[in-house]
Amino acid sequence: MQTHHDQLICWLLATPAVGRATPDPLPPTRSHAPGLRSTGLAQLRRHQLIHAWVFGGWAIANVVVGGTGMFFTDGYWHHFHHMNAAWGSINLIVAGAFLYQVRQLRATASRPVLTQTERQFRRFLRINLGLDLLYIAVGYWLNQQGAGSLTHQAMLQGFGQAIMLQGVTLLSVDLLSLTIWLKRRARLQRT
Repeated sequence: MQTHHDQLICWLLATPAVGRATPDPLPPTRSHAPGLRSTGLAQLRRHQLIHAWVFGGWAIANVVVGGTGMFFTDGYWHHFHHMNAAWGSINLIVAGAFLYQVRQLRATASRPVLTQTERQFRRFLRINLGLDLLYIAVGYWLNQQGAGSLTHQAMLQGFGQAIMLQGVTLLSVDLLSLTIWLKRRARLQRT
């Protein structure tokens, strides 16, 4: 049973900017595999879809705001928006590939497939957490380099702060996703 706190977080993560909840992309599934709870793979799949949609939404916001902002600003803000638009483009490709992969999961998979899929997702999130910290460090380093530069200060600081923003946001999303999934997994194992 999902707690109200987890339901609220999932709803907020799945709510688009216009303020209405998106329809559930996954119908309730029943597993016909022996020994597999119908909620195990369905919940993992749903969780991964929400993660992919949140990541994709962040990517789209970066492409739109960054792409627009870089044409109407100059100096520091131009570089800040430019880097965010570039990151948004790459993130959009990654989110699309992840979304495609998650949609390929069969709801009637066996227990070993569920275990392997869950292990891969946890590893994916942990690797992402490390990369997110690396992005923050690289962004900080670029920002510091810009502070001492006479010729490229706006570019280095704009790029650096944009990369730090990406790192902090992605770290938050990945950490929240991992925490929610580990709580759900513990609940599933108790029942």
